[in-house]
Amino acid sequence: MIFARRSKNPAERCAELLSDLRRQHEENRIRDVGLTNMPKHTRTLDELKGLGPGAVPTLLEALSEPRANPETPEGYVQDGVANDIADALGAIGDARAVVPLMAAGKDNIVSAPRALAAFHDGINALIAGLDDPDQAIRATSIRGLAFATADRHRILEVITRTLSDGSAWVRQTAAQAALIFEVADPTLVAELGRVIREDPDDKVRKMAENAHWKLAGR
Repeated sequence: MIFARRSKNPAERCAELLSDLRRQHEENRIRDVGLTNMPKHTRTLDELKGLGPGAVPTLLEALSEPRANPETPEGYVQDGVANDIADALGAIGDARAVVPLMAAGKDNIVSAPRALAAFHDGINALIAGLDDPDQAIRATSIRGLAFATADRHRILEVITRTLSDGSAWVRQTAAQAALIFEVADPTLVAELGRVIREDPDDKVRKMAENAHWKLAGR
């Protein structure tokens, strides 16, 4: 059996692993089978995460490349790889990834906000994003914070505060974040109750009701 030589240089190995991920997403598109539970995909992504900071420049360069419409075959593959890259950057936790991941989150890379919530600098960026005048950035930021495992008291405060945002989209996302975060904080539960009674948007009230039912045990 002939074994392919694996580069020991993080940047070179990163490029090899990204090519492997691309092939896996291409196979998934053709076969129309689930990808995230595939052992091969998990191993490849875990190795990518394990490369550490030395892989970050290569990952950021790949994340910044233009992508085709995700409704096209090529766009589907590129979108899958971009989400893998975001996951890897979140696991590595390098501050250089903060701005690119914020941009990727706004550009519909769904793993990017969750990746930011995986490390301290990313959490700070998401919290700062809640004061951005762009509602898309605020919605992306609160969506990501729902997955934070650190600074939980701080996250509770910002989720509670964001339920009063001026945008119905952001308020609905904040209620969804409360549902995902799943901490039955009395202040948050009370604020969800207020939203159910007073919010003018039906979708916001419905999402708040779902979160309130889960957190309050009703």
